[in-house]
Amino acid sequence: MWRVNNTNQTTFEFAIKETTSVSISVYDTHGEKLENIISNKMYNQGSYAITFNASALASGTYICTLTTKDDKKSVKIIKSN
Repeated sequence: MWRVNNTNQTTFEFAIKETTSVSISVYDTHGEKLENIISNKMYNQGSYAITFNASALASGTYICTLTTKDDKKSVKIIKSN
């Protein structure tokens, strides 16, 4: 779970085992996609950190999903003002 701090930013950290396309999206709890943070961007093997500005999101709970060609992982984000 990630928490969005009062500056409206959070950092997503992830590691890639081999070169692949990566998408990171934010959904509400009903499954509606609200924002694409990364859309099918190619990443080489390695570790990465992406800063997300959540100022457009209201306080609440969201799901962030990281998708590659072989994997999909989701985590909960809690935003409070």
